[in-house]
Amino acid sequence: ILALLHLRTEGKSVYFNFYYFASNIIAVLAVFNIDDISWRAFAFALMALTNYICGLRSKDDYYVDMGFLHLAISASQVIFGCFHWLSLPIALTTAAFYGGYIYSRRIPELDKSHLVDLFQVLLGYAGAFTLTALILAKAPSDYCSTQLALEAIVMLAVGLTTKDSFLRCSGLVVLALLTGKLLFFDLANHNTFERILSFIAAGIIFLLASYLYSRFSGTFDELNDEQETDSEAVLAGY
Repeated sequence: ILALLHLRTEGKSVYFNFYYFASNIIAVLAVFNIDDISWRAFAFALMALTNYICGLRSKDDYYVDMGFLHLAISASQVIFGCFHWLSLPIALTTAAFYGGYIYSRRIPELDKSHLVDLFQVLLGYAGAFTLTALILAKAPSDYCSTQLALEAIVMLAVGLTTKDSFLRCSGLVVLALLTGKLLFFDLANHNTFERILSFIAAGIIFLLASYLYSRFSGTFDELNDEQETDSEAVLAGY
């Protein structure tokens, strides 16, 4: 309630800082009463996202500061509860991380502070780590490599179409992880037929990723050339 009231007012006092901080601490203590650690992680992710969006809308870093608290607690619940994960709340937590990251990408760069940029990066890393770890932990062994490949292709495709370097790099990292899994795990724990199928599927994925990357890289080069031409024309005009 205090956050919503502050969005409609100009300026705030020390009393607002104290009451808003106290309300967040009380909310943290309330969420810790949730028995399952996976649902606790999701609740803290929602709280972090709420504070972050309030900070973006009001252009006030105080909300973002509170968001860091909830994001850190959510990350700790995700990491230390990996052996007791439930698929649904962790998937929702991943969606919350990526949702905040995508939402912040829609905000113009001039409206962002250093704290907002840092929070955006942390949301992206948290989403990528949680999704990959969820696949490794919960996917059936026969389909784990396929799901990792699908994750990498989706990241690459979205990163290339939206010109997001973080998502492109995340897709390449997942592909590297998939390669290591195929070489050091699948070869040692599967029979010959399953190995052949795994490598055929991986080869198709790598070819598709290479095609997408080479095709859109050419588009990026053309865009960069156009921007350089426009900049030179502007300078020549001056």
